[in-house]
Amino acid sequence: MSLTIRLQPETEQQLESIARQQGMTKSAWVRELIEVAVVEARIAATPYELAEELGLIGCIEDGSPDLASNAKQHLGDRLGASRSRRCLTDLAGGETGYHRHRHRG
Repeated sequence: MSLTIRLQPETEQQLESIARQQGMTKSAWVRELIEVAVVEARIAATPYELAEELGLIGCIEDGSPDLASNAKQHLGDRLGASRSRRCLTDLAGGETGYHRHRHRG
């Protein structure tokens, strides 16, 4: 791809000088700067934007649509009724303490 930009004469002279010092052409030096800027812009993206770009958003075809709003219920279903009540109370900040229950046999 070809790109044309207009620079102020002073900026172009500085560009020529820097590129020469680096042993590069003006085009190569500008191309490298743009590549670095693109990488930095990608890093600055939010986790959601990165996940979307990687195709992770919407990649699960089925599942509970209410997982976020009913996480305790779904966790309880996974852990089993008797254990889940105790663990969920602990996770919710109950007085018994999660770690004591977790280490019981």
